[in-house]
Amino acid sequence: MPQLALNLSGFVAKNTSAFEQVDMPEPEEAVEHLDYTFEDMHKYSDLNYLNYQIGGGATYSFENGIKWTVDVTYYGLDDRLGYVYGDETGSLVVVRSGVQLDF
Repeated sequence: MPQLALNLSGFVAKNTSAFEQVDMPEPEEAVEHLDYTFEDMHKYSDLNYLNYQIGGGATYSFENGIKWTVDVTYYGLDDRLGYVYGDETGSLVVVRSGVQLDF
C-alpha cells in the first residue's frame, strides 16, 4: 500500500567566544617606533554567531519497494560582530530529491 511520510526539523544555536584583556608590560627601554597599543587586542577574536536551520521533507513509498524522497533545508548564519574574518552573514537553501530501491 502506498504511504506518504513527512518530516520537519530545525535548530537554533548561539555561539560566542572571547578572550580576557591582555596585560602587556611596558618595555624597559623606550621603543621609538612604537605607535600602537595593546589595549583592544583581546577584542580582535571576539565571536558572536547565531546559526539556524529549518527543513522539511517527504517520502512517498510505492508498493513495489521504490521510494521517492524530497527535502528542502534552509541554513542561516548571522555574524553579529564580523571583524575577525569579515562579515560572514549569509544563508543557503538546499533542495534534494532522490529514489530509493529496497530489495
